Amino acid sequence: MIERLAEATAAFVAAIVLTLAAPARADNGQLQTPAKVSVDGSTLHVDGTIIDEAVNEVERQLQAAGNNPIRSLVIKSGGGEANAGIRFGEIVRDWKLAVTVDHRCMSSCANYVR
Repeated sequence: MIERLAEATAAFVAAIVLTLAAPARADNGQLQTPAKVSVDGSTLHVDGTIIDEAVNEVERQLQAAGNNPIRSLVIKSGGGEANAGIRFGEIVRDWKLAVTVDHRCMSSCANYVR
């Protein structure tokens, strides 16, 4: 009985790990490519889909700026994942970034970041 419980627990944990490690997918099953994130002086540029990987890179770039703080964000996005958008919006507010939209900011971008 204990062996079966241990096997079931191990299978459950493995399923959770595989789910969390899986690449982000859109509702239609297509893989989502994270937004391209770059820094030019005191400006952070984000171009593309807002998913966890992109938001992690935004955070990394902000923290790495050191004595040359990033003060503004230029964003071009068709949206992305809601939770990533919420987290991105919190980062933008916490760092007090001035936001400029480059052509479009839709869905998660418009709802949470802008």
